[in-house]
Amino acid sequence: MEATEDARRAWLLPRVDRRCAEAVERVIEFVAEHLAIATLQRFPIRAVLGVPLLVYERVVGGASVVRFSVDRPFTDQDEALVLACATRIAPMLDLRTRLSSLVDETTQP
Repeated sequence: MEATEDARRAWLLPRVDRRCAEAVERVIEFVAEHLAIATLQRFPIRAVLGVPLLVYERVVGGASVVRFSVDRPFTDQDEALVLACATRIAPMLDLRTRLSSLVDETTQP
């Protein structure tokens, strides 16, 4: 998709490891798929900040923030805030997933 290629060129990404890069790639694809191309042209992706949701070094998801239009990279403080949120969200997401699996197992005939 053409919008995805333009978005890839426009993003600014501070210190990203491979897990984050994969998550960011998925965010860009999601945004490009769900927003009209005209919207992406009017409000291009300028920065993406993504962090993994980790529980004991196991990835259970990802959190990301996308900046449109403003051509400014995310700061270390932005990264710290998103990471702090991800650190608190990850155990709850993992617990929900485990409880949901447990309920599914107990309700199976």
